[in-house]
Amino acid sequence: MECAWNRIPENLIDPMQIYVSTYCLNETSRRSGLLLTDLPGFIRRHGFEGIELSDRQLAVCTGADLENLRLSCSQENCGLVLNVSCDLTYWDLKLWQREIQYVRRMLGIAHLLDAKCLRICLGGQSFSIQNLLRKHRDVIPEKKRQTVSVTSPSASMKTVLSKLAMRFAHVLRKNMTSRVKNLEAKMGRAVASLKEIMPAAVSYKLPLVIENHWGISSRPENIIEVIDKISSPWLGTCPDFGNFPRDVDPCEGLKLLAPYALHVHAKSARFNEDGDEIDIDYERCLEILRQNDYGQTFTVEYEGGGNDLQGCLKTRELIIRNWQGSVIQSG
Repeated sequence: MECAWNRIPENLIDPMQIYVSTYCLNETSRRSGLLLTDLPGFIRRHGFEGIELSDRQLAVCTGADLENLRLSCSQENCGLVLNVSCDLTYWDLKLWQREIQYVRRMLGIAHLLDAKCLRICLGGQSFSIQNLLRKHRDVIPEKKRQTVSVTSPSASMKTVLSKLAMRFAHVLRKNMTSRVKNLEAKMGRAVASLKEIMPAAVSYKLPLVIENHWGISSRPENIIEVIDKISSPWLGTCPDFGNFPRDVDPCEGLKLLAPYALHVHAKSARFNEDGDEIDIDYERCLEILRQNDYGQTFTVEYEGGGNDLQGCLKTRELIIRNWQGSVIQSG
């Protein structure tokens, strides 16, 4: 089967660029008092080409707020990816239909924002931090807000979005196994969900990318099986270097996901004195992507301690250094 991303029209495929997850800049954003509309200019001044936003960050936005964000991205020549929390495996009909409608609505918002793609996971995890946070993403109120901050205005959200919470989630993912209860039924539910969702993605010409993230998305072969059953050029993968559970070899998992990759998450947390990530072999990860002719975007996701902006910049430099090295070797 031809790889999904190779079938997207070439004029809709961007050259390799490095984005940054705005969640990983929470401390810098709070300290600097940044609004969402400030982010495009801020990250461009620091050498990034785009931002990746979470749906939860847009939960307080009105239509006017979204338009202002779109204009800010356009003026700063800043790309955008929208990261959506969803679970497409619910067996309860009302919950299942709610998730389908939600992803459709987010596709519309991503289209309005001129997003490059919409990232999802498939769900199916018995215990998930995403489920705990999902209540914060469901309603976009009509009430006009004069300013929209990068972080949620609620104290509870500030807590869960802290670096400690992100690090906890990272450690949890790394130490969990990929076993999922009722896997076959949940896989079927995810496929049925995407069959309902993909017509909107095709209409908007907006790629939908599945990350190896919790639940049935934990195992790369599950993601590939779902993609093959949908068989759409607008559905691909979003490999995350640091999200593979303990019973999945990261390099072997990446080899499976890379041929379908439309976006990549470059996770990091700890660096040695040479600037290399201690737990993730970036040289090998980027070599695998290069072997599969990947040449699109990376989103930096720094989840370590210390200065979050500096951690993101170190990750950016790590990508550039190893990507250039892989280009030289392949040449």
